[in-house]
Amino acid sequence: MKHSHFIRMFALIIGAAAVLFVSSAKAETVPQTVKSSDGQILKLVWHDEFNGTGLPNPADWTYEYGFVRNGEKQFYTKNREKNVYQKDGKLIIEAFKEDFEENGKKAQYTSGSITTYGRHSWTYGRIEVRAKLPKGVGTWPAIWMLGENIHQVGWPACGEIDIMEYVGFNPTQVHATVHAKGNKDWHIQKGNSIRLEGIEDRMAVYAVEWTKDKMDFFVDDQKYYTIELNKFDSLGRPFDLPHYLILNLAIGGGWGGQKGIDDSIFPVKYEFDYVRVYQAQDGNTAKVKEKSLFDGTLKNWSQVTKYDFDSAPAPKVVNGAIQLPAGNPGSGIKYNGRVPKINYELNYQARRVEGSDFFGLAVIPYKDKCFGFVLGGWGGSLCGFSCLDGFSADENSSTFTYDFKNNVWYDVKLRITEKELVVYINGEKLSSVDMEDRTVSNRMEVEPIEPFGFATWYTTGEIRNIVIRKIEK
Repeated sequence: MKHSHFIRMFALIIGAAAVLFVSSAKAETVPQTVKSSDGQILKLVWHDEFNGTGLPNPADWTYEYGFVRNGEKQFYTKNREKNVYQKDGKLIIEAFKEDFEENGKKAQYTSGSITTYGRHSWTYGRIEVRAKLPKGVGTWPAIWMLGENIHQVGWPACGEIDIMEYVGFNPTQVHATVHAKGNKDWHIQKGNSIRLEGIEDRMAVYAVEWTKDKMDFFVDDQKYYTIELNKFDSLGRPFDLPHYLILNLAIGGGWGGQKGIDDSIFPVKYEFDYVRVYQAQDGNTAKVKEKSLFDGTLKNWSQVTKYDFDSAPAPKVVNGAIQLPAGNPGSGIKYNGRVPKINYELNYQARRVEGSDFFGLAVIPYKDKCFGFVLGGWGGSLCGFSCLDGFSADENSSTFTYDFKNNVWYDVKLRITEKELVVYINGEKLSSVDMEDRTVSNRMEVEPIEPFGFATWYTTGEIRNIVIRKIEK
């Protein structure tokens, strides 16, 4: 499903919270492992069985809102149980023909689109959804994924995985497609379809098995499309990065509305039995244990008040982000929980609200020591890994330039292993630092924040979507 605009939502990724919304009877029937079509054993890492009532679990799902893309006719509502609700062990997305007005926008159709953006995202694995498709000309249901860096790199550079698309004017035909940004063409897409009689009359399992090398697409374990991902080697390999899931029912639009909209079908329902995500524990996919460190509150964090951080105003939560007000010189916050010491990925988003110095410095562990990763320091345009002399750019540090702008969010990923630190900004690999010849030490700027936290310098900065992933080969 082609993309134009998305409402940004920021919140906690809490895999364990889904348990609160799953009855014990159904949870016992959920397979904890499955075997991929290539014979690999995959382990359940997240699922939603939709055994609650009312709106879906807000720890797992958020909403697209308004008129979002493709000239579609529906208005996607938010937290409106009429359009999205759980009942009898199913999630229902229901579209209506109705006169609707909200926030100055008028529509003749309403529907729902829920996503795991800011809650859950995955790189590789088997993502499967058991669903019953809606019937009728004008419907355009989908089960699909987008790169979580979409707000930084845009569509289609972020990558898109359409696990299932269907248009009501062409019944019995199910489509799978991937989208990416081309070198010469702005947009490239590759896909296939399968015709299945009566598919609208029953539940079916739509799935993708995704590795670093390929994607296989299935309906009820019938594989009907494979794409080799080496096709994207020269295109930034967007499918090596985390993607989040979207379940939506569009009405009309550039594809779904090619034969018009049959108003006699409304209200029309799109039903889901479950969503399950499995990932490999060995082989070419690393074992990933994911933990969100920020739940929208500061209950697991404390202000740093020692040394250079003793004069800053207290950190606070602003619009779903931790805001570190400008200090004189520094402002810092420390995480009070446990984090890995080696072999992990740290993902977060940061932006400089005002000022011209570093705005998203991360103090993070390396074995039994710590180092600082500076974002926008030493004059505002540098990134750097600093490990010996505090945060200064000395001979034991590695720096590189990046054109940071104020009030722009940047996706940061740091991959820390025994041998190297790899730095990604907005999905682009910018630096690889050899750790074996570095001396990492705790200096006075680092020590108050260690083993993990964030800091700014004469600058107001904000940090959000802080996720740490333990990597075990």
